[in-house]
Formats: sequence, structure tokens, C-alpha cells
Amino acid sequence: MTTISYPTVDLAQTRFALSPLGHLVHGVHDSACSRDSSLRRAWWHTARRNVPAAAHDLVARINADPSDPPAFLAPPLAGYGYTEPTFDTELQALEAASPGLNGTVDALRKLYDACLADDWAQISRELHADLGGRAATLLAQGPAAALAGLHDGLAWKDGQLIIPGPDTLEFDATGGLVAMPCAFGQARLHPILTPGQVPILIYSIAPTPMRPASALRDTLSSLIGPGRARSLRELAKSPASTSQLAHRLNVSVPAASMSAAALRDSGLIQSVRDGKKVIHHLTPAAAALLAANPAPATR
Repeated sequence: MTTISYPTVDLAQTRFALSPLGHLVHGVHDSACSRDSSLRRAWWHTARRNVPAAAHDLVARINADPSDPPAFLAPPLAGYGYTEPTFDTELQALEAASPGLNGTVDALRKLYDACLADDWAQISRELHADLGGRAATLLAQGPAAALAGLHDGLAWKDGQLIIPGPDTLEFDATGGLVAMPCAFGQARLHPILTPGQVPILIYSIAPTPMRPASALRDTLSSLIGPGRARSLRELAKSPASTSQLAHRLNVSVPAASMSAAALRDSGLIQSVRDGKKVIHHLTPAAAALLAANPAPATR
């Protein structure tokens, strides 16, 4: 376990902060803690396909040690008090604390934009919900109870903060402690203890279902257009003639005919005459395209 000298005067300075940079690194880091988190698994399932080429080396560096990500990527304290810095603010603080990271900072920016930017608003709401419960405990029972409630086994006793874990470490804290809720962990505590700096304690919030924003986008519509995407999904239910397709989509016959012609020209449907009608069927290419681009989830 880790023991932090934590007298009452420091307990009174306990505060909370959110970290988009910390979530990006923790989410990309394929640790046991991350793999156990259902919310992180849902996010990473989609996000890993969006990792830009410019960030491949960075992702490999983050995962060089399966137990801990690189220490220099620990979320910097962009300010004191309860705060939610922007990702840009954290990057600036990281660059100021560790000059010479220009390439790494650029890769972090590209990785965040491609993988986390769209999802951060929803993740932030989950974190704020956790903080709301902490605030209620603080008001009703005081800061010691709010701190102990971060994790089973965490305790403040006799001027010491006792953090359960496999490591044996003693640390003197001055200036309080910053607690950071994490949506990408599972029932874990991650203390970041740097001599001369305010300690950071990253704790896991209670898991809740999450749909990444990227899963809410209609990628098929982005690829072939919304009208053609609707037509293709409708034909996936059952083949149809042009007039039947128009009726099922509640569009005009000429509009359905234009969509069918475009899909046929693209090799996504095959039109087969059946008596006086021409029936449109999906091709194997269309089936594969639909499987790779499922209909967006509902919020």
C-alpha cells in the first residue's frame, strides 16, 4: 500500500479536476485496468480504427509498458481548484513542463482530434455526474468521507492517506491533493506522486453504458449519401421494385429510380427483371458495406 503524509490542513485542500489528456492516454493504454472497463472497451472498439498514421508511433510508446504509460504523459495540473481544462490547455502545460516534446505534442493533438474529441462531451457528463455525488457526500459528511469514498480500502487516518495497492511507498504531501475521476478504468486507483508537486490520485468512476459519438454518426450516409444509404438499407430488408422502394421510403418514384440507378452503377445492387417488374437485389459488395457501416445508434 501507499501511505501519504496528509495532515488535516492538507485534507482541507483536497480538490477535483478533469483531464481530457489523461483520458486519451489511459484509453489508448491497453492495460488490465483499461481492458476491464466496459466504457473504455466501447470507446476503443471504434476509436482504434481512427488512429491516424502520424500517431502510430505514439500509441506504441504509450503501450511499451503494459502496467504504466510513460510518466511524462501524466496529466499536468493546468490550474488549482476544481477545474476542467481544455485539451489545448493541457497540451500547453505539458509542453511547458517538458520542453522538446513538439513531435509528441503534435501526435497527441492528431490522436485526440481523431479518436476522443467527438466523445469528450459525453464522457465529461459522466464525470460530472460522479462529481455531483462526491459533492453531496462532502456536504453531508465532510472531506474525509468524500475522499475515502473514492475507492474501497482508501482511508484517511491519523494524518495519513492510506492507498491500497501492491506497492509499498511513503510520500509527504504538501498543498493538498487533486483527485481526478476516470471513466476509462475499472475499480482502480492510480496515484501520481512527484516530489515537490501536489499529488494526483486518479480513481475510477462507477461504470455506465456509453455509446461513443462516433457510433452515433451514419458513416454509410457519409460514404454514399443519405438517400442512397436509406435505399440500400431498405433493400437489405427485402428486394423491391422501384415503385415498391419509393412507397417504403415515402419518396417519389423518380427519386427512388435515381437512387437505384446510382447504386446499380456502383455495383451495390443488381436489378433483375421479374415479369413486368424489375426487382433490385443487394450484391455481396453491398452486404459487406452494410456490415462495416451499421445504422447509427439512437442517443
